[in-house]
Amino acid sequence: MLLYLSADFIAPTLASSALPLPNAPLAETRAWFADNRLAAVSLGIGQFLSVSALAVFVTRLGRIARHTRKPPTTATMWGLAAVALMMLASVCLWLLAAIASSVSLDVVSVLRTANFIAGGTAHVLALGVFAILASRIPGMSKPIRVLSYVAPVPAVLSLVSLVWFEGAVFILVGRLLCMI
Repeated sequence: MLLYLSADFIAPTLASSALPLPNAPLAETRAWFADNRLAAVSLGIGQFLSVSALAVFVTRLGRIARHTRKPPTTATMWGLAAVALMMLASVCLWLLAAIASSVSLDVVSVLRTANFIAGGTAHVLALGVFAILASRIPGMSKPIRVLSYVAPVPAVLSLVSLVWFEGAVFILVGRLLCMI
């Protein structure tokens, strides 16, 4: 969790201004990525490294569950989907840093939208499903099981952000609760 949050502190120190929100004008978004390549790349690296830690956790949890004779194939699948989605979001950041200044606004729009959905709503939704399924693995404590039923609620509510941007607060809350 600290690795993920550190990316949100390091990237702004390298940027000349704040990363435009996903609903910002496309010209502003393209200009930001063209002018703040190092910040965008560092944000992508931070996200990639933190989700790599999630990948290790998911695979180790899968190995532990195999010893209980209850294969966590569904939980593992959702956990790895969450990993893949955040990795896609990182790749979109790197692509935007590399090509934003020389491509059309339509390309910038597709990459920024893919970055937001993959690393936001879709990632958090997959993380919420992983949390609830992983909590069913024998040996999980009661507090973990209870939190694993609470955390997916804001993760699912993050879908609201696809229609109403202010609903993005559920992405942050869902992500943090699922990480815990």
